[in-house]
Amino acid sequence: MIQRLATMRYSTIAFTSDFGLEDHYVSVVKFVIKRLSNGEVDVIDVSHSLGRHNLYRGAYVSAVAAKYAPQDTLHLIVVDPTVGTKRDIVVFETERNGVFIAPDNGVLTHAYEWFSGTGYLADLRSVVGKDVSSTFHGRDVFAPLAVKVAMGVEPSSLGRGVDPDDLKRLKLTRPNLRKGAVTCSVLNVDVFGNVITNIPNHTLNQDSYVVQSSRGAFKLAKSQTYASLQADSLLLINGSEGFYEIALNGKPAAALIGAEPGSELSVYED
Repeated sequence: MIQRLATMRYSTIAFTSDFGLEDHYVSVVKFVIKRLSNGEVDVIDVSHSLGRHNLYRGAYVSAVAAKYAPQDTLHLIVVDPTVGTKRDIVVFETERNGVFIAPDNGVLTHAYEWFSGTGYLADLRSVVGKDVSSTFHGRDVFAPLAVKVAMGVEPSSLGRGVDPDDLKRLKLTRPNLRKGAVTCSVLNVDVFGNVITNIPNHTLNQDSYVVQSSRGAFKLAKSQTYASLQADSLLLINGSEGFYEIALNGKPAAALIGAEPGSELSVYED
């Protein structure tokens, strides 16, 4: 058990991983958190169905969830393709959106861009015990570290400070609308197959466009809802998180146009 300090800082851990739900990994991490915190910390599952090693989806869903979480939430993101190596672990303390703990591999890209804060590179010698598996840091490293911070340990005491601009970020094409055309990146593909781009809502003013992907060119029609157009119609819609989505009435748009998180697309006037 980790001793709670005078003031408990984070009463909830929001847990995101690529572990899936078929194995024991998620439950083990949550049990370790409960045991080390003596049951004082609640754990909320954000998602564990990102797809193996999918940093782009992990970055998006964890940052979106953080926009709605109480300020006393610790966001634990374990998407760690290089687990067991000498990669750094980041503690990112924000001003208004809690604290994030994750590997330094780009999975905090949107957190850095959307929230103001300070980063720290954790010195794990002061955090974990001697028996650390090289393949399950979620249990042996991230869970103990998260509980320490939740129970009141100052992030600044865990390691040296670092400017978030110097931490690893995912490769994304920033949209720049020129002469009726814009190149963008796919931030996420949700469970319905909707393609969430990084083009801000209300910046495309025509009624119809064309999207160019690796699979070809496809016509898009602006729409207010997913079901406003006839079945099998590709549509462009203002998304709920402030970015345009490409959707297909009744079917997954991503499968049709061949888009996945991190893909580059071009959208231009029809």
